Amino acid sequence: MQGELMSKAARKVLAEAVIDGSIAEHMEEYNGLCFHCGAWTYGMCEPDARNYKCDECGLYKVFGAEEAIINL
Repeated sequence: MQGELMSKAARKVLAEAVIDGSIAEHMEEYNGLCFHCGAWTYGMCEPDARNYKCDECGLYKVFGAEEAIINL
């Protein structure tokens, strides 16, 4: 779902990963980003994952790294 609302915190975390190049590692390791709290979920998200449960905040707002970039 393109246009999913991403919090400012999540947008900042994702932008930093793109700028410092760590986004490639997140994609390779199947990490996901919580659009609510900005926490990375490690090793459990397919690239096109949407609405997985976040280990930090408990909400179903984790998206795969590639899916998160589409929504940046």
